[in-house]
Amino acid sequence: MKEQAEIARRQADILEKQVEIAHRQTGILDKQVNLESLSIKGELFDRRYEVFLAAQTWLRVVINRPNEPHVEEIKRFKEGLDKARFLFGKNANERLRALSIVSIRFPPLRARLIIGFWQYGASFA
Repeated sequence: MKEQAEIARRQADILEKQVEIAHRQTGILDKQVNLESLSIKGELFDRRYEVFLAAQTWLRVVINRPNEPHVEEIKRFKEGLDKARFLFGKNANERLRALSIVSIRFPPLRARLIIGFWQYGASFA
């Protein structure tokens, strides 16, 4: 009987240690999830920033040199628009699409249209 009590006590000690280990593993897993979340947020920021830079470059070129062809900038801007579909919400995508229409299809009025677009929003286009 004494042996069975000793075995039961040892099993209880083992179980207590297993619970401690499981608790620590849960804490480690939570930290890993948080780190992965930060990594994903950082990657999303980098991809969104790339689209922002393409749009910013396009706007600067169009406003500063409205009558010149801008093949490379248009290409980069359109690539940014394609990526934006997956990186931004509906509102930002609609705004970028409207900006694209205004800035690419109406060359003589580009600068005025773009300035109005940014002042008054997508409804201006």
